Amino acid sequence: MQGMDTYPGAAMERTMKVQEVILRAMAKKITWRLAAEILGISGRSMRRQRNRRRTLLRRI
Repeated sequence: MQGMDTYPGAAMERTMKVQEVILRAMAKKITWRLAAEILGISGRSMRRQRNRRRTLLRRI
């Protein structure tokens, strides 16, 4: 039985995939549009995530 603070393997892999795709988009290795397509989300959702991350980075 897994503890409350561990993720199932598939969830962890998905999290790492999302993180990797977003980091590539931030580094301009891929476009944000391609990142959205890879992650299976809409362009609008990707723009929201991008703007959220930019806002958080400005606060640091």
